[in-house]
Order: sequence, then C-alpha cells, then structure tokens
Amino acid sequence: MSNQSTYHHLLPQTFSGSWKHYQDSVYAVLKGNTAGADKNTANFGGINHYHTIRAGFLIATASECKQFFQPLKNYTVIINEHMVTDVHIMNEAFYDFDNWTIQDASGTDIIGKKKDSLKKSILATKIQHVESNWSSQFENYWGTIVQEVVQTGYDAIFTYTVPHLMKATYREELIEFMISMKWRTRPYPNEFIEYVNAKLSPQFDKLDLRKMEIPQAERFFPFLETVYDEYAHNYLLTVFEEFQQGKGLMMKEVNRLKNHYSLTLCFAPSSTEFILSDNPVYEFYKKDGKRRYFFPITPKVAILFSPGSSINHYVLHAMKRQDVLQFNREMRANCHEVYMMKGPNPLYYF
Repeated sequence: MSNQSTYHHLLPQTFSGSWKHYQDSVYAVLKGNTAGADKNTANFGGINHYHTIRAGFLIATASECKQFFQPLKNYTVIINEHMVTDVHIMNEAFYDFDNWTIQDASGTDIIGKKKDSLKKSILATKIQHVESNWSSQFENYWGTIVQEVVQTGYDAIFTYTVPHLMKATYREELIEFMISMKWRTRPYPNEFIEYVNAKLSPQFDKLDLRKMEIPQAERFFPFLETVYDEYAHNYLLTVFEEFQQGKGLMMKEVNRLKNHYSLTLCFAPSSTEFILSDNPVYEFYKKDGKRRYFFPITPKVAILFSPGSSINHYVLHAMKRQDVLQFNREMRANCHEVYMMKGPNPLYYF
C-alpha cells in the first residue's frame, strides 16, 4: 500500500504547501511555544489510516463486509453457539473474534497460529474510498482554483474601481473546500459533537464513553483510544461519505453559506502575512450574534465568510497590518496542536 493511501493528511499538502518556505517544509510551532522547527509536509499534519474503513467498523456496507470476510468463505463460523453466514453479523461481532469457533470443511476447529493468520488476513483489507473520493472531488483541483482566484483578485484590487468587486468564480468550490477543512481537521466541530452525543445518549445515557479506554491491542487504529473515539470516528466517516454524495450535515452547512453568506477576499500587506493553523477555519461572532468564518488560503490571502446576500461577486479588501496580526493571534490561540508560518520570525506575524 502506498504512503499516500496510508498517511491521510488532515491538512492536505496541496493546501498547506502554500506555506512552504524551503523545499517541502513549513515552519511549525507547537501550541504554547514561541520557537518551532521545519516540518516536511509529506509526513506532517496527518494520521495513518484516519479515513480508512476496516472490519469491525459499524459503518461498513454489505459489499465491504463481504470483502473483509472473504478469507472465511471456505470455513464454518460459529458465534455464540450459532452458525453465522451473514457477513454483517460477523462484522458487528468482530470485536469478539478470538472467541469465535471457526471450522474447516472436515469440521476441525481452527486454532492457534492458523486462526491468528485468518484474523490478520481479515484486517489486511482496508477500504480507502473516503480518502480517495475526497482527493478526486476537492484536493486535486484546489491548486488551480486558488491560483486563478488569487491572481484575478490581485489584478482587480489594485485598479481604481470603487467598490472593489470581482466576479465570484469558484464560489461554491471555495465554500465546499472551507467546510470540508473545518470538518476534516481537529478538534471535532461543535455541530458534530452535538450529533454524536444525540446518537449515543439513548444507548449510553449513564456511561461516560470518553473515560472507557480501549486496550491498545484491541484498538482498530492507534488514534481510537476510547469507546467514544471509536463511535465518533465511525459517525465522522459516515458524515464524510454523505458529503461526497451531496447530502448530510456538512452539505447542510455548505448550503447555508451558499445561500446566505458573502465572501470577502482579504489581502495582507507586504509587511506581514497570514499564518496557517491545524484548525484552519476560525469561527467567530459579532454583536449581531451571527457567525463568521475566517479562512486563509495562502500566506497573503484569506477569505472572510460573512452573512450577506451577495452571491455573484467577491468583495476585495486590502487589510491593514494590525488587522492581520490580530487575526493571526486569534488563529494561533484557536489552533488544536500546532500552527505554521513561512518563516521563524514571530514579529513578522504577531
């Protein structure tokens, strides 16, 4: 399996690459620190198998379950003293695989290393369509979209036209990419936490699943440390799948922005530039109680999503240095674990 399919960038390289300052490196600073270090974007900002589906995942479809349990097609499977042929039932009970009875055609129980080998064969099948579909639908076109929007914006903002407006090309793509980055990165969005809690509360009302740690040997992947992590991650993959089909929670947020928000392209002056956070979408509220989104797309250009009715044009805004510095401070405080700059001098950014 290639590194690309194994290491899933929460911050895609085609996005974070705009902040590279030396070959393939960004200057990364851990939250709370002032000094950082160069990090290669190829192996930074991601988690192994973050969007992978494997045997035992609650969201696995019938066809996926069939792929997972193909190694058992010539065996008899007995779970809780009942012979099972339904791959969905096998998937739901996979956590208890070690207690299954598996027999060959002669009725002999499969035990020891041979049973362990079957388990490894089942786990070797990993479904990658969530990640591959995201790449083909969003990531692969991001560089072209940003280059065209940014260059057209620069050409327009330095004319003497008042007000500074520009035709809103790629508006839907920018909105969809921003929302996908909000949901793709850590921490979980508040809307998703509310969704997960509503799903889990009827079944686990009196249990704190966040405190129920899963033994390392029993984790589907190392980053799924608690029972809550496991359930939430399954729901997250479901949300991603729905989004790729044009529906669900993420698409609901996208449609709200498409219909009720205006986009301002904000240009940093020569004296500073925007930082990038591992939580790259900064949400905030003004006195009207309505939510705004601030999203840097290059070190020199950010998009402000504000309530408004303009869907045909972008507003172009040349920001003052102090305003960029203030947004940088907010994004630094809002980062999950790390923020990135093109260079190590904090005075240029803060």
